[in-house]
Amino acid sequence: MAQVRNVGNTNACGYDFLVHRRHQVRVNSEYFSFMPVTSGIPQGSVLGPLLFVIYINDLPMCIKKFADCSLFADDAKLSIYVSNQDDSTDLQKGLCALKE
Repeated sequence: MAQVRNVGNTNACGYDFLVHRRHQVRVNSEYFSFMPVTSGIPQGSVLGPLLFVIYINDLPMCIKKFADCSLFADDAKLSIYVSNQDDSTDLQKGLCALKE
């Protein structure tokens, strides 16, 4: 998100585009309450592909000390050879690093 804020004059618009989103679900004729969207990139937008690249580009660096990360198109693979409990813990640390 910090990278998106520093894009220049478009920072306020880009930031609002990603942060202040809500969605609502309708089942038949019943509408449910609006809920905040706290992650991800809006799909179907013109900016979506560019924002996705910005969003995912740092992923391998964020978790490189915990596991290997491979990116291809819109897929990411996180891998580590697990032979003991410490390896398992490292994998979990990598997954937790993704949240940060």
